[in-house]
Amino acid sequence: SSNPETFLESENVTISDPVATRTGYSWGGWYEKVVIEGVEQYTSSPTSGWAIGEKTSDVTLYGKWLRNQYDIQYLNIDSDDWKTDFTPTTTYNVDDDITLPVAANIERANAVFQGWYTTDPDDSTGFAPDSGITGWEKTDKKTELVKVYAKWKYNQGFGVEEFNNGSSALSVAVTVGGEPVEEGNVISAKYSATSGTTIVFTPTISDISSYTCSWKVDGETTMSGMTVSENVLTVVTTGWLPGIYDVLFTATKGSGDTAINEAYYAQIKIIAPLGAKAAPNAVGDIVFNDGSATAYSDGMTLTDEQKAAAVAVIFYTGNDIFHDDTDRVLGIGLKNSWGSTTKTYIWANENTAGYTNLVGNLKVSRSTTQPSGEPYYSYKEGIYTYYLTGAINGANSWQALYEATVTLMAEDEQQLPENYPAFDYAKNYAINAGLTGTYA
Repeated sequence: SSNPETFLESENVTISDPVATRTGYSWGGWYEKVVIEGVEQYTSSPTSGWAIGEKTSDVTLYGKWLRNQYDIQYLNIDSDDWKTDFTPTTTYNVDDDITLPVAANIERANAVFQGWYTTDPDDSTGFAPDSGITGWEKTDKKTELVKVYAKWKYNQGFGVEEFNNGSSALSVAVTVGGEPVEEGNVISAKYSATSGTTIVFTPTISDISSYTCSWKVDGETTMSGMTVSENVLTVVTTGWLPGIYDVLFTATKGSGDTAINEAYYAQIKIIAPLGAKAAPNAVGDIVFNDGSATAYSDGMTLTDEQKAAAVAVIFYTGNDIFHDDTDRVLGIGLKNSWGSTTKTYIWANENTAGYTNLVGNLKVSRSTTQPSGEPYYSYKEGIYTYYLTGAINGANSWQALYEATVTLMAEDEQQLPENYPAFDYAKNYAINAGLTGTYA
């Protein structure tokens, strides 16, 4: 129905809802503007009209639209599959751009998340391979309950399966990056869009020429990075997206009841980098122990996995503070993994002129034996107490570096703070921070 554009004081006026609709919104009523204590605002409740004589001047009405909320249901996933401190978005409106949770937000033991689908990937009769979904844009004007199903690939072991011959004659040697690996659950490789891990599978069966053999990776006999030559499978994982890939070797000899069937099954797990960058390249980058990095930004959050793997923060990039044109990326270490009871850490760059002379002055050693006659720093790790000696004081390290470099390289003293900013920072930190005290 259409509403009147004019009215008489001598008539009742009825205002009806508009015929028009608005995608993603519900009608909320007609409102007037009123002045309350000098402030113009809308009436607290809508109007559906007025009685004879109630209005004696022009009336302006304002339509109100209420934005609808729609649910997102995540299926094939349990509440404890979401990583700590992550809460998925469960509602949306027509004006929202929606990105569904990604693998970095999800973790399930012995399984890898493969994506979201609009039909159940566990139902072979209903699963549509092209029903994958990562989200939608507000321009799609989606206004409905959205159900998405998680797809999983489970680790299924690694080794030789026995078929009907009773005992296996098949063995498979595996090398990763040229190094042999023992049999285990999966073969791990880091994701790289430009360079990948080389994995070689070499099967051995007595009289292999009498077998009919084949290799498949994720059910395919040919795919990018996969080559087979004389029954040897070589996989180069360049560009393979993170996830688990099935590797299957089958060998058959004979037919019927006397046939011998051999099979070998493995999985390659491509691990997503912890950081958004393949390598650190800017001041402020947080570096992880897989070599990747992520840029710092105000208000950013890290996952528990990233927090545990963070090893450094970059404080300098460039070549302007050095005597050559080599670009360098310098960082402050966040933690060290010593790896053995006694180990030496060298602070000097091995490419620095006079390196041999600097080593004696700029090293840190760790031992379980308490030192005597020299300063040390101690800490407990489990049931052991470790002692650090050597260049454990930044100010002392600076002095050692100063003396060695001025002598060996005839450096201008004024250049040392620019050429060795980390040591200069350590030297002046206590003064700038107003700290006092000594170390044992």
